[in-house]
Amino acid sequence: MNAPMDRPRDSGFGLGVLIGACAGASLALWLAPRMGAGNRERVGTDRLRRRASKRYRQARLLVREAVDEITRKGQSARDGVAAAVAHGAQAAERVATAAKA
Repeated sequence: MNAPMDRPRDSGFGLGVLIGACAGASLALWLAPRMGAGNRERVGTDRLRRRASKRYRQARLLVREAVDEITRKGQSARDGVAAAVAHGAQAAERVATAAKA
């Protein structure tokens, strides 16, 4: 009763080795140091990074100037309101003094 097996032996180990080898080779190629064109590409990336940094500094300066201008206008408005309140208080004091007399 030893019937021959029609299906092949389980090849899970061999398949795992094959998949692992492919994954390892892919990672090695992806993480290997770049040569030639890769270095030129990185130089282009560095130039792009410098340009972006320069634009960021320019934008930061423009925002700072805008905030300073808004701050000056707000302080000027605050000073105007304070002067108007002081003038109104003085006028109220004059009216109150004249009413006493």
